Amino acid sequence: MILTSTQKIQAILAGAVAATQPSYRCDFKDVRADGEQFGNEAGSLNGVTAVDIIDAPNAIWNREVLGMFIYNADTANVTV
Repeated sequence: MILTSTQKIQAILAGAVAATQPSYRCDFKDVRADGEQFGNEAGSLNGVTAVDIIDAPNAIWNREVLGMFIYNADTANVTV
């Protein structure tokens, strides 16, 4: 998946958690004509509020998503 400067990826839960918000880590590669650089974003989701888990790249870059990982540390199942 390739993101441009107007695109980002968000995650949102279908409902509230019992105790602990899921955590996430996303890996990506920013690419332009003269090179590339790798990066990642990590954090916690926030219930039924949308969270930007991969931000849009700067205008001169395209962002290739390499992986998105969400870990449910809660005592109950969650739907993302």
